[in-house]
Amino acid sequence: MTSSIGSNWPMTRLGNSFFYNMRKLACSILLLLSLVCKSQPNQERAKILYITQIKATEALLRLNEVGEAKAILKETDPGRRGLEWQILNAMSDRSIQTFKGHRNAVAGLAISADGNWLASGSADSTIIIWNAFNGDKIATLTGHKGQVTSLDFNASGSQLLSGSTDRTIKLWDLKEKKEIGTIKKDFFRGIYQCKFSPDGKKAGIVSWEFIRNQSPPVQGFAVVLSLPEGNVVQRFNTDNHPASAVDFSGDGNKIYTATWGFHVKKHDLASGKDEWDYDVSDVGYYTAFQSCDLSPDGGKIVTGGKDNQVRMLDAATGKLLYLLEPHKGHVKWVNAVRFSGDGKLFASASDDQLVKVWETETGKLLYTFKGHTSNINGVAFSSDNKTIFSASADATIK
Repeated sequence: MTSSIGSNWPMTRLGNSFFYNMRKLACSILLLLSLVCKSQPNQERAKILYITQIKATEALLRLNEVGEAKAILKETDPGRRGLEWQILNAMSDRSIQTFKGHRNAVAGLAISADGNWLASGSADSTIIIWNAFNGDKIATLTGHKGQVTSLDFNASGSQLLSGSTDRTIKLWDLKEKKEIGTIKKDFFRGIYQCKFSPDGKKAGIVSWEFIRNQSPPVQGFAVVLSLPEGNVVQRFNTDNHPASAVDFSGDGNKIYTATWGFHVKKHDLASGKDEWDYDVSDVGYYTAFQSCDLSPDGGKIVTGGKDNQVRMLDAATGKLLYLLEPHKGHVKWVNAVRFSGDGKLFASASDDQLVKVWETETGKLLYTFKGHTSNINGVAFSSDNKTIFSASADATIK
């Protein structure tokens, strides 16, 4: 599905078509010149083929088609690889380390508050706990029967919360590396995200259910549960689309939700009422919020969605502070957004296989990282705010 943005809808569709056509052109040139090579003597043929591969790789990297670029680089003749190959190879992966251990796409990602442990959840139904500094595998947690979509450490790092498409929430003891319990509290569809409350005594979960006699029949909701028993503290119906993201306020008395219905809401746990609703559901095309995150000082909320845009909101009022459109940032779905621990930066991760780092106050783009060969589903900052971890459908963490 090609997403678009507000009044710039034709421009966005044109922009996406441009990138698609440029990608086709790069691949067509490679194919055409490869055919031309066949009519040349062997030595000349090999030289032309290598030059063609280098040019095609450069074009694909400009379009952020990292996977195809890496594949072409790998196919080049090792005997002809020079400085140009080394430069392009370095450009194709700016990561300093790659963690490999999952057999399938990595969706959930979380880092402990002290920065020592990294947790990843995958479509292979496993959770891996890593040493965040050197990438050593500490433990593999099994028990889910579906993709592990969301993970969160409690403040002390002693427990891990996981949500899955198997419609369950699991609580894990990290010292013993074992499951504490499973919560199945009226979850009839998969879990999109789960979060600990600041004191670790509650969990916020977002999902949806199908209500046959309701029109439309989809009901998104957020529920706050007590831990470890899983009793319902409060439930909020969001809108007639799945609820996709949740976060607690610093005092644990409010939660923020984002939905595929293109709403962001602030809810009060004590009263069960909504304090504000940022509603952009009338933009005239289908889109969805994929992720949201509350800044450490509680002042701002950043969101990412299927319109390829990033929005910064005032957490007190729900007012839009600024908007980062595709020509400034991502050209495909924005799947994850996350603030740094000091709140001065935030990162966004996208289907365009890029991680971008922005200045929170101004929305200024500071860094762009590439290296994954498929869409990026999760992102997290280290405790010193100097390193970023990303999780991808290519089954790796970088």
